[in-house]
Order: sequence, then structure tokens, then C-alpha cells
Amino acid sequence: DDPVRAVHAAIEIRRNLKTMSVQSCIGIATGWTICGLVGNDVRLEYTAVGSSVILAARLMQNANCCVLVNHDTYKTSCGSAVFEKICSIKVKGRDDKIQVYRPVESERRITKKLASVRDSD
Repeated sequence: DDPVRAVHAAIEIRRNLKTMSVQSCIGIATGWTICGLVGNDVRLEYTAVGSSVILAARLMQNANCCVLVNHDTYKTSCGSAVFEKICSIKVKGRDDKIQVYRPVESERRITKKLASVRDSD
């Protein structure tokens, strides 16, 4: 349920930032990632690498102050959130276009119960 929790966390983060008048752009991509500590005794950092990390960054760059998710995140999360199909976009480093969705951020539309999806996919 990681994609579901990521979508709900992103919506909650944006909701909290809006109360402070801070704009935010968030990209979420579901896929394989390698995470762990990298470095040595002098400098040690936790990092995540993989094509899904790069795709999430590209989605964030295209987000224009909203949350954008890829198709895999949409497929996994569509039972617990309502999504709006945006378009297919070309992102740097990918040959194919990426289908992009935006979760509807209204509190009454986001629910832990199964919600209907507006998109006919």
C-alpha cells in the first residue's frame, strides 16, 4: 500500500503547507528503487536511486503547484482516491510519453473507503 499512503501523504502535506501560504509541487512514481546509506565515516547520507526516483522528480518539475502521479501509482491508488487524468507528457530521459494523473485534493473526495474513479480507464 506504499503508493496509496504516498498519495494521501502528499495531499496532507499540501493541505498543511497551504495553511502557511507555501506553494508546493509533488511528483509520485511507483517502481523499483534502491535505498540505503551511501558514503563513509566522514560523510554518510541516506539516498534513493532508480528510474522511479528520477521519474518522480520529472513529475514534480511538471506539477505546477499540484500533485502529479504516474500510471502505476494511479492504478494502485485509484481505489482510495479520486484522480483526474491530465495528459501524456514527454519527460527527459524517457523515449515514451508518461500518462499523468492528479489526485483530487478535496477532503470530501479523498477517502479511506473505495471511491469511484472519474476516469473511465
